[in-house]
Amino acid sequence: MFLLLTASLFLIMMGLGLLKHHISDNNNRLSFSIIVACRNEEKNLSDLFRALNKLDYFEGLWEIILVDDNSEDNSLLLLKKYASKHKHVRVISLKDVNLSGKREALNQGVSSAVNDVILLTDA
Repeated sequence: MFLLLTASLFLIMMGLGLLKHHISDNNNRLSFSIIVACRNEEKNLSDLFRALNKLDYFEGLWEIILVDDNSEDNSLLLLKKYASKHKHVRVISLKDVNLSGKREALNQGVSSAVNDVILLTDA
């Protein structure tokens, strides 16, 4: 699981690095939203947060939407704590909208995204 998370975030970071280099050459900047679906990921969230903290892109052109799918552990609390420290991070709880399931988590994240480019990953 950790290897999959690391590989996914590495590919996102690599792609963003190439994109940043390409875009800075043409002065056209792409905005994007990263949506992360989470359910009972308390043990994995510190690795996720560490990886997300390494993202480097133009200020105000990206956001992270963390969607909690009715976690029964401390995941939601940890997500909210992380978001409170990062202005480009938002948390959605499926408990608040009385929904459940990964599909609904992704749907809620996508529908609340403000950017045209959407990147999806798991916690």
